[in-house]
Amino acid sequence: MADWTVERIIHFGPEDFVKNGLSHFGFHDRNGNHYAISHQKHLLGIIGENDRLEWTVAAHQVFEETPNIVAKLNYPMYIDNLPDGTLIVSNFGDSQIVC
Repeated sequence: MADWTVERIIHFGPEDFVKNGLSHFGFHDRNGNHYAISHQKHLLGIIGENDRLEWTVAAHQVFEETPNIVAKLNYPMYIDNLPDGTLIVSNFGDSQIVC
C-alpha cells in the first residue's frame, strides 16, 4: 500500500448522486467476484466476462437477456459474502440486510 499514489480526486455534487448509471464502480468480494450497484434503480448484478452482467438482483426483470433473482432491494449500498458463499446486501432505504 505504501507504493500507491493518488492520481486524482473526483467529486460529485448533490445533483449527481445516484441519478444516472451505476453509482458504484463496483465491489469485489473475497473470491474476486465483481459486483455493480445502482442505488436508485434498486438493483445489483455480478459483472462477468466481457464486462457484461451475468445476473442481476432486483424486484423485476432488468435486462431481457440477463437472468434476474427476484428480491426487493431499497437503495442497496454494500455487498459482501459470508464464508459459506451467501451474498449479503445492505439497503440504505430501509436499513435492512438481504441475504
